[in-house]
Amino acid sequence: MKKTILFLIVFILLMPNILTLDIQLQDNYQPASTFLATLEGNILEPIDASQISFYRRHIQVPFLYNIAKIKGIYYIYAILPDKEQNYSIKIKDVNYRDSQGIHEKDLTANFTVLGEKAEFSINPGFIITDKDFFISVQNNLDNSIEIKSIFLNQTKLKTISAASSEKINFEINDEKGLEYLTISSGATSYEIPIYLLGAIGEDPEEDYEINETIIEKKELIFIPAGIVATLNLDEELSFSADLFNPTQDDLVDIIFIYPKKFDSLITIIPQKIDIIEAGDSLEMNFTFLSEEQGEFAELILALSEDKEVGSFSTSFLVKENVTASSSIIEEPKYCSDVGGTICELGEKCSVPIKIFLDGACCPKEGKCEKQSEPKSKSKWLIFFILILAIIVVLYFILIQMKKKKFTKDILNSKTSKYEKRFRPKQETRESLET
Repeated sequence: MKKTILFLIVFILLMPNILTLDIQLQDNYQPASTFLATLEGNILEPIDASQISFYRRHIQVPFLYNIAKIKGIYYIYAILPDKEQNYSIKIKDVNYRDSQGIHEKDLTANFTVLGEKAEFSINPGFIITDKDFFISVQNNLDNSIEIKSIFLNQTKLKTISAASSEKINFEINDEKGLEYLTISSGATSYEIPIYLLGAIGEDPEEDYEINETIIEKKELIFIPAGIVATLNLDEELSFSADLFNPTQDDLVDIIFIYPKKFDSLITIIPQKIDIIEAGDSLEMNFTFLSEEQGEFAELILALSEDKEVGSFSTSFLVKENVTASSSIIEEPKYCSDVGGTICELGEKCSVPIKIFLDGACCPKEGKCEKQSEPKSKSKWLIFFILILAIIVVLYFILIQMKKKKFTKDILNSKTSKYEKRFRPKQETRESLET
């Protein structure tokens, strides 16, 4: 009986800790790696991607990420930048129950991107499927690497060229349930959950939840993301870009649209794409020619089945007798890439800011300056009223002092007259005395 009571006391004392809701993640991640984290507990309402945000100091940064619930555990992945920085993840309005009752609060956790660049990153960081699937692997190094993958007791080796991305295909063989895929090369390794629904599938409400919206996700990615060029009148400029489909699904009936006034200036080949299979890319060719001077900046949109799936940015300056030049717009860009600075809270850049992947950037030609607190009109009004009140008080005090002096003077004057009137004359007093 004593042992039972002791056990219950220990259990009650430990229960709040057992039910504590925390984001489980590493303290440090390699630059350009894939962030993996989990969240487990008695969560009462589903969590979706819109509740998640990442921050560098106090500035929100746009990571590619997603979240899914598999067998009661929330899995989160994100593609990290290749810069060493301190970051935090925040999950807003998490509704959960513990031994103390029902709560709703924001969960936050800090982590650091630090050390040598990861040999490779993977996308996505989890899979829920009833069919064969693939994982995209991005080689971050300037040399080829060999990727080793282990799934369903099968081992694969694949060589990926320097600074390139390839997909690794996996077969599910009618397996069902939760499995784990291990992908590694050198010092970089990932273990991600693969939830197999089988040929028939399982009850989605019971076993998994997935948010289909990936924040900052683009279904088609132009590489590079755009072009900026200066050229002469009647000078033709040709350039190319790769159109990459990073999703697990084929994209069909892709067309490109832009303002009608741009139609006579640019030619796109191909003008229509029947299909870009999942994980594949296609080369696009562009030709620009203008017979008029001016600045031409337009966004070329890619549509698939009437849905926007990607965009390509263009900016052309056409003049007479200029030195032709062109540069590509690369993604992502960080403030440090241009020698800029992210201003601290309470600071303001001395020149117009520019927006990069890691936040509002103060360019290198400017500097972060402490903001002096602006004096509002209301403060000036209060100050004026206060000064006016002091003047009025001093005025009344002065008036009172003058009144007192005036009264005293009158009293002294009347007293003096009274004394003169009733004081006997000197001669009379002397005669009386004699």
